[in-house]
Amino acid sequence: MSVIATLLIMLGTYLLFRQLVYQPVDRLLAAMSRAKAGDLETHVPQILRRAWITDQEFNSMISQVRGITREREAQQSMLREKVSEATIELEQRNQQLRETNLELWRTTRRMNELGRLRRRQTAAHFAMKLEPH
Repeated sequence: MSVIATLLIMLGTYLLFRQLVYQPVDRLLAAMSRAKAGDLETHVPQILRRAWITDQEFNSMISQVRGITREREAQQSMLREKVSEATIELEQRNQQLRETNLELWRTTRRMNELGRLRRRQTAAHFAMKLEPH
């Protein structure tokens, strides 16, 4: 009789321990695995409320992680937008610089042509003065 009572107590303890500890921990570990894989919408079933680990704590933690992740994504989006705006502005300035450089090249070329023309005119002027009339 004592052997049967001991076996029943052991079986009851095992079932109670399984219900109150093993299953909640397994569910918590499964939810943690989903969260680790990137599923931040995961939550722990309410069965854990009866256990020593509460689903509210885990779900609260996941909610905080979700909020931080959304905030980080918003900041990244804002940074991408700023980089895009800066890139467009830089492209516009580069285009202005190319146009200014082209205008400078044209002006330099024209000045060189005018310098050659002036030297020819000066040479022609001296040649006319040196020619006997």
